Amino acid sequence: MKDALKKLEDITDKLDALNDQMNDEERVWAEELAERKRQGLTGDAAVKHYNEWMDRHGMGHLKVPYLS
Repeated sequence: MKDALKKLEDITDKLDALNDQMNDEERVWAEELAERKRQGLTGDAAVKHYNEWMDRHGMGHLKVPYLS
């Protein structure tokens, strides 16, 4: 029984951490989107802005691959 409770606590901790990470990513994404819209960026300039923003905030895993 203790093993099952420990596993459930571990799962809960991991889900809480994932929730925190996703909330941080959403916040950064929303800030970038607002900035990009404010600047009127589209096309390659918008993708470049987005990718640079994600790199600056340590979220390179969210970058969009594109061909230039």
